[in-house]
Parts: sequence; C-alpha cells; structure tokens
Amino acid sequence: MMRIRLDPPEPDEIEVTVFGPGYGEAIAIHLGDGKWVSVDSCTDPESGRPAVLTYLHGLRVDVSVAVKLIVATHWHDDHIRGLGRIFDESRSATVAISSALGEEEFLSLAELYDEPRVRHGSGIREFNQVKKTLEDRRLQGARFASPKWALADRLLYQDQIRASCHAVQARVFALSPSDAAYSPRVSKFTHNSRTLWKSSR
Repeated sequence: MMRIRLDPPEPDEIEVTVFGPGYGEAIAIHLGDGKWVSVDSCTDPESGRPAVLTYLHGLRVDVSVAVKLIVATHWHDDHIRGLGRIFDESRSATVAISSALGEEEFLSLAELYDEPRVRHGSGIREFNQVKKTLEDRRLQGARFASPKWALADRLLYQDQIRASCHAVQARVFALSPSDAAYSPRVSKFTHNSRTLWKSSR
C-alpha cells in the first residue's frame, strides 16, 4: 500500500471516508472536534491491518481517545474483518451491534471460536475478540463494558462538538433494524401505496 501523508480534517469539518473494494466496505466519520465513528471494517490486502486504523494512524489520530463509536451493521465476513482490532485499540469507544442479534446469540457465536470442530470465518473471530475486549474492560472497571444494541431510531452516541465560535450537538442514530424485524408472526403486504398488516399463523 502506498504511503501518503495526510492532513486531518479541521475541527469544524465533517468528513466521511469509505474504504473497500466495492463490497464489504468500511467507513470512518469525523464528527468534528477530533471525534470519530467507525462503521464496519475491511482490511488492507497487503498489510492485513484494518483500513480505518491505517487511515487514522496516517492522520496521526490517537485512536485510543478519538474513536468514540464503532458500529457493526451485520456480521458477514466481508463487513467485519478487523473490527475486533479496531475496538481493542479504541479504548474510549462504545461498540454498537444490531439488536437483531441478541445478547444470547452474540455470546453463543463468540464461544464458537473455542470449538475445534467449527470452521472459523472471520465473523466468529471478530465476535470472539469483541467479547474478550468487553470482558477485559469490565475487569478493569470500565463504566460501560457492554455492547450498545442498535434498533431503528435509537440514539447510539451524542456529544458536544466545538465549532469555530460555538458548540453544536452531534448525534448518531441507528436506522435499523425496524420493529418489523421483531415481528416474526406478522407478514407485510403492500397495495395501492398503503401498507397492510396481516397476522400469519
């Protein structure tokens, strides 16, 4: 990978940077005031490092304090590779996981890593690393040592961002999963631009 010296965004600039080969992208978002959000993860094919970490280190960002939120939209291997390492290095970050994957499922998947008969994809490795990082932080007395469960319209992060002459409120909301994702007994039909709901038995 070619090394380019980059300048970080100004404190009052919002920046969205997308990494990836056209599938399995990762996103780094500068909210302003040196505060960052990381969404999903992919790795650089040459170094094997998470693309978001390579980028932020190139900007001379102190990832341990600057990254405030890490979001895993879903756990397909091509969207998750390297996420455990990003979370481990981002000591001030909360990890947000889709609530479509409940706590019991999350822990079960993470524990599969220790099962020798199971073929490991990167998703299981990343589950396990996130779980171990959460456990380590809990043992060290971290105040928030559990994932934040993302659900449509749920506030995942908010903070004051100092702009040039005033402060603004930055808020990050989850867009999904919707309430419909939790209604397995309800099927949805659309007719004439109206949405009708019918119970399925």
